[in-house]
Amino acid sequence: MSKLFAYLSYRDVDAAITWLEALGLVDDANGLHGLALQAGGSSVFAPEKTEWGAERARVLDPEGYEWSFGTYEPGGSW
Repeated sequence: MSKLFAYLSYRDVDAAITWLEALGLVDDANGLHGLALQAGGSSVFAPEKTEWGAERARVLDPEGYEWSFGTYEPGGSW
């Protein structure tokens, strides 16, 4: 099995770490969206229910990176 490793480069690493720490765990799309905005992010789209029953949202972090998060798990039963 191969592995995939992703990384991001930030101009202000300390600010990026502070932003990520403010988000906490990704177990509530609505709550995470709110935390991201409070920590300086901006909304791409607000939390929404999908037609398959999951929740999802997207935000831009303070440096403009887009983050997508939600409750969908590939292979899960919806």
